[in-house]
Amino acid sequence: MSVIIFPETGRTDPDGHLLMPARQHDLFRHREVWAVYCFQAARSVADARCSDFVSIQTARKRADDMNRNRPSGQPLYYRVYRLAEQDSENNLTR
Repeated sequence: MSVIIFPETGRTDPDGHLLMPARQHDLFRHREVWAVYCFQAARSVADARCSDFVSIQTARKRADDMNRNRPSGQPLYYRVYRLAEQDSENNLTR
């Protein structure tokens, strides 16, 4: 079964590259292509990439730690994404 995962609407890294969320059926799930990105509330462009490209488990742990340890009231949150460009580089889009 082939599952196509579309980028979240307008979610980009600081350089304008589309980001893909971590989904259960992602073909890249077991590769070290995941990173933690920092976003301000209600913004679709990441302020920064906050980790190297790592496994999804490592990225999720780092994002959880960053979210848990941010000062209360801080309007930032950390999420795990991969670059959408990897789909076209590997001919996975249809």
